[in-house]
Amino acid sequence: MPSTHRFSASLRRRPRGPRDGLTVLELTIALVVMTIAVGMLSGTLSSTSRVAPLQRESALAAMAARSQLEAMRAQPFRELFALYNDVAADDPGGAGTAPGSGFRVAGLRSPDGPQGFVGQVRFPGDGASLREDVEWVQLGMPRDLNRDDVVGDLDVAGSYFLLPVEVHMRWESMAGVRELRLHTMFISP
Repeated sequence: MPSTHRFSASLRRRPRGPRDGLTVLELTIALVVMTIAVGMLSGTLSSTSRVAPLQRESALAAMAARSQLEAMRAQPFRELFALYNDVAADDPGGAGTAPGSGFRVAGLRSPDGPQGFVGQVRFPGDGASLREDVEWVQLGMPRDLNRDDVVGDLDVAGSYFLLPVEVHMRWESMAGVRELRLHTMFISP
């Protein structure tokens, strides 16, 4: 019989104290903390899904701008301004044969509508003339572009040795109109 006594003694419950188990208040606090954590996680996931397309568009714009500059590097230096300015009449291969200043980018929408350009090649001047006296800090202007030791107010499109260039990207995204600018300097070989 001694073994039965031990068995029944082990089945006896000990008295419950104030710290045994979870109270309704503790369960409520735990649920509130879990709800806040899940809400923060879903907010993070939601903002990440909104940022991804913006990052893709920015990368696409940067790649297009770099590609445009590389395409310009492949052209004869003396023809660069005529090839990429706003004037079709001075195109080296005849009027309207040059790429011009504006270009489209697949995957990006122009804020000016379907006929507008996302990218634009810009030189110091008014788009038709190349000027040394233009104030444009990002391009290091004003500057002597034709090496005559004078920063003049005349068109130097036919005599430049330095050619400052900006590729300006502007597109419509879900976050509004976005812009990117790349600057470089082409130097006569």
